Amino acid sequence: MSAFGVLVIACWLVLLIAGFDVVLGSVLHQQADSALQTRAEAAASTVVPSADGSAQVVETDSDPTLDANTWVYQGARAIERGSGSPQVQHAADLRAAAPGSYATTGSLRLYSTPVARNGKPFAVVVASINLTPYEHATKVAMSGTALLAVLAVAGAWVVLRITAARALRPVQAMSAQAAAWSERAHTDRFGRHQGYHELDTLAHHLDALLDRLAAVLRHERQLSGELSHELRTPLSRITSEADLLLRRSPDCPEASAIHAAAASMSTILETLLSTARLETGLLPGTCLLPDVLAELGRPDSAVEPDADLVGVDAAVASRILAPILDNADRYAVTTVVITARRAGSSITVDVHDDGTGIADDLLERVFEPGFRADPADGHDGGGLGLPLARRLARAADGDVTVLPAGDATGTTGTTVRVTLPPG
Repeated sequence: MSAFGVLVIACWLVLLIAGFDVVLGSVLHQQADSALQTRAEAAASTVVPSADGSAQVVETDSDPTLDANTWVYQGARAIERGSGSPQVQHAADLRAAAPGSYATTGSLRLYSTPVARNGKPFAVVVASINLTPYEHATKVAMSGTALLAVLAVAGAWVVLRITAARALRPVQAMSAQAAAWSERAHTDRFGRHQGYHELDTLAHHLDALLDRLAAVLRHERQLSGELSHELRTPLSRITSEADLLLRRSPDCPEASAIHAAAASMSTILETLLSTARLETGLLPGTCLLPDVLAELGRPDSAVEPDADLVGVDAAVASRILAPILDNADRYAVTTVVITARRAGSSITVDVHDDGTGIADDLLERVFEPGFRADPADGHDGGGLGLPLARRLARAADGDVTVLPAGDATGTTGTTVRVTLPPG
């Protein structure tokens, strides 16, 4: 839930509380005036005219509250006075001059009512009531409603937060699934059966986005395959000419450089063609991992017995592992250690070297085509080996990652982990 939503609820509750307090104050004010009128009328019933026409108070059972809060006037003269400060006495005198009126002084409210006989007023009674209990009730009610509002806002925030999180959970799951599918170019799609119209709309847009991404990848694979195929013929001619030149001049450095560059380019083209074929499902198969490692010059690799068969063709496994092993050889100080084991439903191959290692913030960037962590390190390479290795592995439902330093098999250096399906 956003801060704006909480603010809207808080403002709405403030308005409700303010309205409630106004209504409550009005009701308590009316109750106080009603009690004051009742008290004045009760006092007025005890005032009667005497034989000489003067007003007198008939004594009844003593009511200290009534006596202390009642004044009786005949004209401007007070026959009886209630208790109170000079300010209260003055306020009572003023009410006596204006029968039927109210006034408030301090915490007291006063009301005057005329006393009549035969329709003619002959005295005035002024009564007072203490407003402190009513004011206390108002304050308690305001405090209670304020506390209730705070609790309501807090409760609403928690409930709406949980509700929003539950409502967005399918969106998060769909986004994560779409990201996973996009990385591995899956043909799976969500469809329009998500249970809610909003989720159906989201699924439709995600499916359309995945379809466009799949089309782009198909075009890229087709282009890579076509270019690789078209370049093989001229590259073969360059290689043949370099071989011929080396036979004539074995010590010619230029011929050796041309031959090495052509061989490197041939390897790259073969990798691109293998990638295109694998991603279109043309190269299924299995192979023995120890045999592949032996062909790559690593016969002493530590391969556990249950990890010797992998679910990719030998050529694909070789092209996945070759650039990783080449990098390890380039950057190792003394040793390169290769281990393979079964991990759940996958085969993991760890290639560890004791070189300088890779910074944590570059662990993913090394898989960007053309990126090199240190271009001035004096080593050959165009930054294409690891990206192509990962692409091939992912096309086979595997992966290639560089482990953080804390997860590596050694205290220094780099560990590249290859994950492949079992055979």
